[in-house]
Order: sequence, then C-alpha cells, then structure tokens
Amino acid sequence: MDALKQYFADETELMSQLDLRRVEQIIGTLERARSDGRRVFVFGNGGSAATASHLASHLACDLGVRESARANALPQMRVNIVPAAFGDDAPLWGAVALAQTLTG
Repeated sequence: MDALKQYFADETELMSQLDLRRVEQIIGTLERARSDGRRVFVFGNGGSAATASHLASHLACDLGVRESARANALPQMRVNIVPAAFGDDAPLWGAVALAQTLTG
C-alpha cells in the first residue's frame, strides 16, 4: 500500500508543476486545427511511437465523439510499435536479469 500512496503522491506533485496556461494554449491550438480542417501530425521515436499513435487515435477516432468534433490526426512513424517499445526496454530487462543472476 505504501508504494501505491507514493505513486499517487508523485503523480500529484508532477501534475501540480504543470503550466496550465501552456496546456490551455496547446488545447486551443488543437481545437483550431480541428475547426479549420487542418491535419495534426504526432511524432514519436522508439517507445514514444506507441504514445504518438495512441494520441493520434484519441484525437481522430475517440468513440462517443461527434464526427464533426474529431481531429484529422496522423501518427508519423516508420517503425513497428512493438519492436520499437522492446528496443527501449530491452536494456532494462538485461539489467534486471543480470541482477537476478548475481544475487540468485
């Protein structure tokens, strides 16, 4: 339970550091792009490619949103998401396996 409390405390601290005016500016930019019929390009590299794809999906395809409210969003990546995410995390897995071997 302590780990969960710490997680929420850390998240609360991070959220309190957000510049809400900047967040509102970004939202306004995305809303103008949608209303003007512009396309939003979302970029990601490695594991962030999955995040870019996820965000573009929410902007363009969220269920329950009027068709007219959807944005024209497109993730920009030239990698398969699964190998990209694996490439980001593989060094960590190797370090965990090594630590388990040395302490096991």
